[in-house]
Amino acid sequence: MTGADEPGSAQPPSGQVPAIDAATAPPVAYVVTGTVSSPVSTAVGGLDLALVDKNVGRDVVLVTGATDALGQFSLTAELSPASLAARHKTSPDLQVQVLQAGAISASSIVRYNATTVEELDVVLPATAALPSEYETPPASATRSARPMSPAPVPEGGGMPWAPVPTGRRLMISTSRSGGRCR
Repeated sequence: MTGADEPGSAQPPSGQVPAIDAATAPPVAYVVTGTVSSPVSTAVGGLDLALVDKNVGRDVVLVTGATDALGQFSLTAELSPASLAARHKTSPDLQVQVLQAGAISASSIVRYNATTVEELDVVLPATAALPSEYETPPASATRSARPMSPAPVPEGGGMPWAPVPTGRRLMISTSRSGGRCR
């Protein structure tokens, strides 16, 4: 017998993988991304979300979040093997739920035995109460909203956007007779 094969040795016999102690194992990050969409509205920004682990009896809320202006989201939950073992699981059964006024208004499919990276989309029912498109900023406004730096002032002062005199006149005709511009 050699070191690992001796009785009372802390090492498993050669060729075997040591068992992981669920109580001391580090947590594992589960990342779920997706999009919430509506068949009748584009106003899907700022919706409250919950990532849950589906269980017999009751669901366990793992993390909450919200959609961005386009309805996209990314939720990350760190689960220890011990917390999963307490629910008699080795991996979670993940679902994304959309919450309105504290109640579930829509949910994704359930991803049983989820991996550490999943994509789960949610389609809201046509009857979901959403703000109008006029009450939510457009996605382009939230993506490109950044402060603008002022234009440099030319030497000698003046306005940087003032028209430059060219010595030519511009005439615009608004008549139906097709006037000419000079």
